[in-house]
Amino acid sequence: MRPVSADFSVHPPRLGGAALTDAGRFARDHVRIDTGRSVALEFPDGALAGERATLTVTALAATAAPGPGRAPMTVSLNGHELVSELIVPGGVAPEFDYAVAPRWLAPEGPNTLVIANGADGADAGALELYRVTLQDGAPARASVLTYRTLTRSADRAQTAEGPTLRVYLDRGEQSPPSQLEWTAADGTHSAIGFHPGLEEFSGVFRHAHGEPVTLHGRLTARAAYDEAARPSGMREFEVECSRGDSGGHPGTALRLLLDDGRGGELAHLAWRDQAGNSASVSFTQNRSGFVGYSQRGGEGPVGMRGTALAGEHGADQGGADQGTEGQSQTAVIADELKEDLAELRRQVLGVAEEVTGRLSSWLRDRGK
Repeated sequence: MRPVSADFSVHPPRLGGAALTDAGRFARDHVRIDTGRSVALEFPDGALAGERATLTVTALAATAAPGPGRAPMTVSLNGHELVSELIVPGGVAPEFDYAVAPRWLAPEGPNTLVIANGADGADAGALELYRVTLQDGAPARASVLTYRTLTRSADRAQTAEGPTLRVYLDRGEQSPPSQLEWTAADGTHSAIGFHPGLEEFSGVFRHAHGEPVTLHGRLTARAAYDEAARPSGMREFEVECSRGDSGGHPGTALRLLLDDGRGGELAHLAWRDQAGNSASVSFTQNRSGFVGYSQRGGEGPVGMRGTALAGEHGADQGGADQGTEGQSQTAVIADELKEDLAELRRQVLGVAEEVTGRLSSWLRDRGK
């Protein structure tokens, strides 16, 4: 089947493979579904190539207070309820995945997907809907990948065993990585492209001020992520998203492990997955957050601002020394001071230019 998507963070919503038959009410960066109301999508293609499809819904309950909101969500496909009156949490917009059996879809269409707010009562709230996708197959889950690496000089005269590379990247896109590029604080730079099955990668590595070498990796271990035994060096960031000059809204958290065995802290990271989603982020000097953007396949870019979760600040990243946190904090203060001094300099130069202009005018007037 052709993938179905609806991005409600813009108005009018961006639709793929579907038509909107019940639109709801747009509110800044989402569609607001009030009590007893719904949003409906109609699409023609329901012929699955596999044994199932995956429906992903990104939504939250509007609430001014912390804790779960009062906006039970009901999702139905061609009259079959996939979920009934699910209490959606407020504060963060999670992604909910639902398995769709072939018998619930009409291969030749039409197919109708409905997301409804079943809340009632005096304390009922609105349901905020950000995105809906329906695609053939099961969701792909991120794994902790370990690679043996080799480097080779540009003239192919020298080949050397490289350090082990460990990678884990999860932002809820549910698609394996296809490209990865990163720069460490010491200036070393790497860029790699993965084979579709992730068994190998090829790319380039370069030391700061050095010559580039080819970089090749072969998978030696693939481990399922275990929340109870998180891999060493993993970082987790809360993410706030914004489009254009609009205000921010909560996004899907970023879990990240990138240890290339060289001991450098990450300064910049960019990636693309096999579904065409991409992102690029630059980390603050103390690694407590990042600024960047993400872009889903076929859509416009969305600004991102990440903040390390409690207990993550100063965590090990790529073998970096945790004792650098104080030095990094000092560097941040120094940068802020530089910015203040630069602003003061601009103001002084502005005053000087104004005084010079007035003096020139006064001298011209006296010479007449």
